[in-house]
Amino acid sequence: MKEKLLNINKSAVFVSILIIVVAFEICIIFFSRYHNKVVASFSSQTAGVSSLGQEATQHVTAQSQININTATKEQLKTLPGVGDVIAQRIIDYRTEYGNFKNTSQIKNVKGIGEKTYSEIKELIKVE
Repeated sequence: MKEKLLNINKSAVFVSILIIVVAFEICIIFFSRYHNKVVASFSSQTAGVSSLGQEATQHVTAQSQININTATKEQLKTLPGVGDVIAQRIIDYRTEYGNFKNTSQIKNVKGIGEKTYSEIKELIKVE
């Protein structure tokens, strides 16, 4: 009888842990999918608040642009609209075709169209 209760308790603990892990993974997936969209939306809403603000943003951007020819996956993921998959595609493209000659070439990467490019073009550079 005692062994039966012990087995039931082990099963209950296992199921509880499994539920927690699945819930945690769902939260991670949700956050990673929608985080870039929220950041991009916020950036586009605050862009151009004033000409002084734009000048300050351009100054800061020029100093902190990401070199897409040398950037790591983590660095690429900081760009609006770029998550794990697209960051890896950028790296794969670079590996297959060599360094980008100009920033607009990044549009050749699957998943980066005009909209994403317009959001990141001031944040990236090639050297």
